[in-house]
Amino acid sequence: MLNAFRDNLGHVGSYRYVAETVVLRPDKDRTLYCLFYGTRSAKGIETFRACQIPALEEQSRTRAAVKIKRAEATSGQGEIFQSLHEMAPDRQLVDLRLERDAAARTILERTPTQPNAIRYGQLWPQVLALHTVSKVDVNKIVARLRADDKLLIPDWEKHRRVPQDGYRLQRT
Repeated sequence: MLNAFRDNLGHVGSYRYVAETVVLRPDKDRTLYCLFYGTRSAKGIETFRACQIPALEEQSRTRAAVKIKRAEATSGQGEIFQSLHEMAPDRQLVDLRLERDAAARTILERTPTQPNAIRYGQLWPQVLALHTVSKVDVNKIVARLRADDKLLIPDWEKHRRVPQDGYRLQRT
């Protein structure tokens, strides 16, 4: 249903990129609401994701604190650790890692095989629209895929660490 809403919002609003973020209830593992963002520019999706990821991390910390206070109030017993965050893997951080893995798959799927190519400036906004990753994340993923010989980037300049918008990407 969320995908249908996102697709229709993009179509009706003529938005080139539409992304969403889920806001969870502070004390329960349930959705409070979904926030959708539509933009016609690559810079817009880049800025949205750059703000979204720290907001998700803060949401996770806040929810952990609320859960600890609630448990203390219910049981009358304090926690030995400052945060349940420190005791178990943070689901939000696991989800962000899974999003980076999915982004890498999308990059490979959307990159044509030789001799065809896609410009990096066309690819990264598509990836940001589909996955909860930042442009910095996508830069690192592309650089890693290049180092692993999964992507060819014939325009890559010596001493560059991240791809540039004009670079052509090809799959091997």
